[in-house]
Amino acid sequence: MTTKPRTDLRNPIYNDDDAAREHLETVLWPHGPVCPRCGVMGERITKLEERAHKLGAKLTVPMVLFLLPAMFVILGASPFLHLIRSFKQI
Repeated sequence: MTTKPRTDLRNPIYNDDDAAREHLETVLWPHGPVCPRCGVMGERITKLEERAHKLGAKLTVPMVLFLLPAMFVILGASPFLHLIRSFKQI
């Protein structure tokens, strides 16, 4: 039976997120990151991760321009129509 090495969380490497991630990657993939699905290795997988992280920022502008105004129209139409009906009765 093999024993796993114990992780010392007091190690300074775990005080920094990036250093901890790099350490974990070297433990998991000693020869560089490998995609478990397709087997792609190295720089390409890193570039794909960068593109995936940038996607959230790119989607912010269309969401603000298209989804939020539509949501305000849907949520605000009923109270607005109710106000108009109320003022017509005065």
